[in-house]
Amino acid sequence: MKITKLIDVLMAVKKITGEILGGCDDLLLALLIFMAIEYITCILAGIYNKKIKEITLDKIIKKSCIILLVAVGNVIDLLIFQNGNVIRTAVLSFYISSEGLGILENITVIGVSVPQKLKSILEQMKDDSSEENKK
Repeated sequence: MKITKLIDVLMAVKKITGEILGGCDDLLLALLIFMAIEYITCILAGIYNKKIKEITLDKIIKKSCIILLVAVGNVIDLLIFQNGNVIRTAVLSFYISSEGLGILENITVIGVSVPQKLKSILEQMKDDSSEENKK
C-alpha cells in the first residue's frame, strides 16, 4: 500500500515538473545529460589537478537555477506568447552550449585535446541563442 502511494507521488511530481519545464523533449534531455557530464568532468579535472574545488553544492545550486530558468522560459512561452516554445528553446540551447563548453574546458584541463569543430559548433550555438535573446 505504501509503495503505491510513493509511486503516485512520484508520478504527480513528474507530471507537474514536466508541465512546468515544457515536457521532457530531446532538448531538455540533452541539457540534463550535458549537465551530468559537465559535473563529472569537473570532478575529474579537480582530481587530476589534485585540487578538488567546492564543486558539489555550488555546482548543484547553479544547475538547479538553470532548470528554473528553463521553467521561466516555458512559462513566458505559455502565458505571454501563448504559442510555440521560442523562449524555452533559446534558454535550452544557450545552456546546452554553455555546459558543452564547460565539458570541453574541463577535459582540456586534464590534458585531452578536443576537436576544434566541436568547440566551434558549441560557441556558435551559444552566440546564436544569445542573439535570439537580444531580439
